[in-house]
Amino acid sequence: MTRRFRGAAKIRCLTPIFLLLAAAPAWAQYKCIDAHGKVSYTEQPCAAGDKRGEIAHGAMSGGPAAAAGGSSDVRVTYYDIYGVSAAALSAAIKSKGPNGYGGLTDSTISYTYKPGPSPAGCRVQTLDTELAITMTLPHWVQPPGAVTPALAAQWQRYLAALRAHENGHVDLVRRTFEATRAALAAVTASSCAALDAEVRGRYDAMVREGRRVNEEYDRQTEHGRTQGATF
Repeated sequence: MTRRFRGAAKIRCLTPIFLLLAAAPAWAQYKCIDAHGKVSYTEQPCAAGDKRGEIAHGAMSGGPAAAAGGSSDVRVTYYDIYGVSAAALSAAIKSKGPNGYGGLTDSTISYTYKPGPSPAGCRVQTLDTELAITMTLPHWVQPPGAVTPALAAQWQRYLAALRAHENGHVDLVRRTFEATRAALAAVTASSCAALDAEVRGRYDAMVREGRRVNEEYDRQTEHGRTQGATF
């Protein structure tokens, strides 16, 4: 019987709040409500079994111009925040954001492989890899007529800078995925019994490196501050 081996791991990139929020913007197209009443906003259609709700006309998530900087392979979900001042929005994000942060870029790299014989013993004969990326972001629901033009403009400038920062995380995750795929495809071992440990060790090392480079990116950019993601 053919044996297949699987593995999966996450690379998580939390972006803290700088006076207001720290999460990349995106244009929500769908409002989804699950069986437990949890509401999420996404750029993809709602999952099977979820109800689709109407997105509030007063909501502001960056607009179509921000959506142009997005990517079809990144799932974006949202949580609602309310407020008509920078201080109120900051407090809302600290209360409702993931782990108290403004945004979260969460990725999973998974693999499945089939071992096969090689002159040296055993090798990875076939390899399937998958990458899933999810961003969790704030969705500002504005009371009609209650938001000043100055705050709205400030929000838009900030969103553009945050999008650039979060896209940097996405690029790094994709590089880790490509490097991991190449590394796993090249693994060999003295026997097929030993191959899985070799593959897992190489995989774990690549994922650790992916986490390290994302943490270094945040350190160098001060979590987006040097890119303009600050008020």
